[in-house]
Amino acid sequence: MRLIKRARSLWAHQDARSMMLLTLVVWLCSLPVVFLVVTPWLSWQSAGLVALGLLLLLLLPVCWAICWFRVVHQQAGRND
Repeated sequence: MRLIKRARSLWAHQDARSMMLLTLVVWLCSLPVVFLVVTPWLSWQSAGLVALGLLLLLLLPVCWAICWFRVVHQQAGRND
């Protein structure tokens, strides 16, 4: 239950929403490069898995860490 409340409070911040949208745009812009590089050596399915891995293993954790860091510091600033 706490995790759901934290996720909702994180999404309520404008900075977090804009960071998440920026992450999605970066991922979408990187898709052609991933497919152009991976597809000649492997297959379309492998390129799709690499693209999905890029999103899930690299971009989303970085995005959530930045958003969490900003929200925690904003809340700490309000408590002072």
